[in-house]
Amino acid sequence: MTSGQQRGRLGRLALCWALLALLVSGCAARTLDDLSASYERLTAEASQSEANRRTASASGDSMIVPPGANLGPAFASISREALQAAQNVSSSDLETRIAFYRLAASSAHFALVEEARSGPGTPGGGAAALLNEAQSRGSEACAQLKTPPQRDCAYLAVAGPLATLAASSETWRLLKPQDKVTQPDRVRAILDELAGDADFDAQLAGYQAGRQKAIALAPIGASVGGPATAQRGGSVMDFFQLNDARVACLARKRADLAVWAANRGQAPSRIDRRQAGAAAAAAEQRYRDTYGGTVQCGST
Repeated sequence: MTSGQQRGRLGRLALCWALLALLVSGCAARTLDDLSASYERLTAEASQSEANRRTASASGDSMIVPPGANLGPAFASISREALQAAQNVSSSDLETRIAFYRLAASSAHFALVEEARSGPGTPGGGAAALLNEAQSRGSEACAQLKTPPQRDCAYLAVAGPLATLAASSETWRLLKPQDKVTQPDRVRAILDELAGDADFDAQLAGYQAGRQKAIALAPIGASVGGPATAQRGGSVMDFFQLNDARVACLARKRADLAVWAANRGQAPSRIDRRQAGAAAAAAEQRYRDTYGGTVQCGST
């Protein structure tokens, strides 16, 4: 082989390696920043959709206005990509791996809620399975660190129960008091979809158990009986206070629906107004004990 032929062969080999590198890089997992940016864009769309639904609810159309575009498949896609990206992160960089798991779980949360509202729409794996995998793998990674990232690990500890509560209440959480007067038949139909007392109590217990695990990672305040002070104003504190309020308000709204149905003689047998009221009172008391104030349900 002449020197010219050798140079030509080496040149072709170099070109092949360059093309291969380009192809591999094009198929590489997306970065945390890239996936986070896509997630933020989707959550902005979801927030606008939520605002539209609240406006419709305020005008009395809460149960007849379509929910809009189903963002579930897009959120599920981000969740799957984040799970895959986490596996590609070195085991020596657990904090980045945990950040991917937190992103996967949060995306799956939105997908699960969308499924509850619009029906299954996550080909390649249901949202619940994605959420379970993200929470399980993420919590595993958190347990391996002496000082785990508080925000990510606190969320992962409570991600599953929080998403379950959100999804199970999606059909009724925006009901307004006037709906009982203007659309009683529709409200009665929604009562048939409510989780029974045993199921709802189990959901609340799951949230509280996850919350206790999260608080062990990111203490949020004083002992029971006094207002919380530690980390007030911080992102972890804000996260807990917002979601504790949402849980208490969901329990109260469910109890009010149970009372309304009982007074009409239409309460489903699996829902007892006393038990529903006790669950709501307990959630509200936990909020008062932790934050030193009464939960406000107007915007939850």
